[in-house]
Amino acid sequence: MKSALVAARGTDKVYYVIDAPAGSRDGLVVRADGSSIPVYFFAWTSKARGLKPILTSKFSRSLWTAPKDPTRGKWYDTFIAKTSIVEDDMLEGVVLKTDGPQKKKKIESKVALVFNRQPQNKDILAALDSHRVVQSSAGMRSLRERDASWALTKALFRAKEGN
Repeated sequence: MKSALVAARGTDKVYYVIDAPAGSRDGLVVRADGSSIPVYFFAWTSKARGLKPILTSKFSRSLWTAPKDPTRGKWYDTFIAKTSIVEDDMLEGVVLKTDGPQKKKKIESKVALVFNRQPQNKDILAALDSHRVVQSSAGMRSLRERDASWALTKALFRAKEGN
């Protein structure tokens, strides 16, 4: 995936995916923590508040400056229909990103969240890995701890099953 940095919104960076197929998510919002969210570029940017376009390159000026008739012509063929390729000379001075969106697995983030809050859950993890019964020292002191332990147990079983 080849993306060009074209805007900023607070600490987020907004990329236009140059080689995205027509009709697919052709934008990428990269958060400050490194995670990224694929978006439909023009739909997202038309609704985003606080967006600051970067107009330092020929490519970004071409992207942000829509023609009088945005339903046909070179601009439409390049950015909407994606039947025309972006010339290399247009990409001079553009910050390019060549890797795809970075997503964290949902199950791993839930397990980490529960472990960060409940240190006694390490006993439960050890029991699941060795198929033992949980020792009595892993007793729950409150309903909150019980709920967190139950969420961890469900997440680990799903992870083992590959869901």
